Amino acid sequence: MAAILGVQLYSNLDRDGGLPGSLRWHLACGLLTVAGARPGAPVFDPFMGTGTILKAAREEFGVTNCLGLEIDEQAFSVARQDLDVPGVLLTNDSFKAFDAGSLPKGARLVSNVPFGVRFPEVPTGELLEMLTDARIDASHLALLMARQQAKDVTRALHLRSQSVLVLGQPASIVYGRQPVSAA
Repeated sequence: MAAILGVQLYSNLDRDGGLPGSLRWHLACGLLTVAGARPGAPVFDPFMGTGTILKAAREEFGVTNCLGLEIDEQAFSVARQDLDVPGVLLTNDSFKAFDAGSLPKGARLVSNVPFGVRFPEVPTGELLEMLTDARIDASHLALLMARQQAKDVTRALHLRSQSVLVLGQPASIVYGRQPVSAA
């Protein structure tokens, strides 16, 4: 069983503008731990925001191959500036435009899936399609998402979840121990 405590979000963009933010460092590290991040194993974050998960993967876990997607131009700009190093491939595009089947073998999929009051939730069907196409070993997966969406994802893909609160919002960390496959 996995447990991550002290969940809190903050924005390292314009704090008064209500723009997309990033996870706190300790939560990013917790998600990476659940997904088994390690040197030599690529990390993919399809909703990278300002890149905290990928920065933590590089700095705390020795990951040298990081892939990130972000649709918000300002958040992407911050991530690109902070992660302008060899081995990091960032794309300013939607996860829907990415060929998840092209992920390298052994990749870890770690992300904060948008949810809550400030962020529109990713449609569950589209998220399930991306997760299935990615063919990620479920033990290499850790996603923070809305609690109801987590119930739908865990049921469809035979994963596990742990309930948490994020700034008073019900959320869950989704993870697994078996290869992800559609039911």
